[in-house]
Amino acid sequence: MVMYMYKKQKIMFIGLEIICFIFVIVGVGIYNKSWFLFPDIQQEDVLSVEVMFGAYPNYPLTKRDQIKLVDYMRQIEVSRTKEDYREYTGLISKMFILHMKEDSDITISASPPFFILDEKGYMCSCDALFAICGIYDNYPRIMRAVSRPIPKNNNNIFHTRLYIKT
Repeated sequence: MVMYMYKKQKIMFIGLEIICFIFVIVGVGIYNKSWFLFPDIQQEDVLSVEVMFGAYPNYPLTKRDQIKLVDYMRQIEVSRTKEDYREYTGLISKMFILHMKEDSDITISASPPFFILDEKGYMCSCDALFAICGIYDNYPRIMRAVSRPIPKNNNNIFHTRLYIKT
């Protein structure tokens, strides 16, 4: 009789371990589930894109970079939301404003390992995130190339003002 109770307890314990293991596997599967944020975005959905540099005026992306950005956005795969992303990225990271065809604006930001969409942070580690950062990092050089010095107060003191070609 004692031996029978021991076997029954052992079987119940093994059954409980199996159930716990299944819950852990399902939980990890749900936790690591990933999805694409912009699977259906097309070039014709985006009218224009501007890059933001904090206190400086927004600067328009070239058509070539806009095409690249939209292609990279289609490849952005996120795994979960991350509410405390600002503790890691600060207030402003590599930001773009997309002016959409339906009269709306989307603000995106790339700051590995985070992708931020309209101030909602997502965990992301795909190559497209780093490519978006690369587009952003090229624009200070482009902006310096198109800016030119102008005279200030009729003195021989010069300062630089950014002129955007339209």
